[in-house]
Amino acid sequence: MAPSKGRGGRRRPARPHAHYARHGPQPGLSRLHRAPPPDDAERLHHVGPPVPHPTAHRDPADLCRGQLGAEWHPDFHPREDELVMRQHWSSSGFANTDLDFMLKQHHIRKILLIGMRANTCVDTTARFGQELGYHVTLIRDAIASFSWEEMTATFELNAPLYAHAILTTDEFVDIVNDGAGKGSP
Repeated sequence: MAPSKGRGGRRRPARPHAHYARHGPQPGLSRLHRAPPPDDAERLHHVGPPVPHPTAHRDPADLCRGQLGAEWHPDFHPREDELVMRQHWSSSGFANTDLDFMLKQHHIRKILLIGMRANTCVDTTARFGQELGYHVTLIRDAIASFSWEEMTATFELNAPLYAHAILTTDEFVDIVNDGAGKGSP
C-alpha cells in the first residue's frame, strides 16, 4: 500500500497495522533485517527487543522466556555476536535496562526503531532515546498498533516532534544500499 497525503501535504502511512498485529512481520521486515548495516549498526548490529512489553498483560510472567509470544520470529532471531536486552519496565526499552550504557559503550549515536504498539512502546522508547541524545529514526511500515487512530497519533502528531527521520522500509534499505551508511538516518 502506498502512503497517502495527510494534512499539510505530509505523507501518511498506509494501513498495515492490523496485519502486523495479527500476522507478524511483513516480508519487507526480513529485507530490513538482512540489509547491509549502516555505520553505527556495524558495531552493534541489532539490539533485540527486550522481553515483550508486559503492559498489555495482567501477569508479566505471560511473556517470560520460553512462553508462547515471547519467542523470536525466525526472521529476526539474533545472531551470536548481537546483544539482546531482556528486561525492562513498562513501555520504554531504556527504563530498567542498561541499553543506554551499552549503546554509548559501542559509540552508537543513532537508533532505528521498529516494533509493536506505535503509540506506547515505540513512541516512549523513541522519546526517551531522543532525550538521551540519540538520533532517532522510525520505520513507519515496520511499526504496528491496534488501531489506525494510534498510528495517526504517532506519525502525524507525536513523531514529528522527536524523530529525526520517519522512513519506510524501502526508503531505509535504499539509503543504506546507495550510501553504504554515509549520511544514513
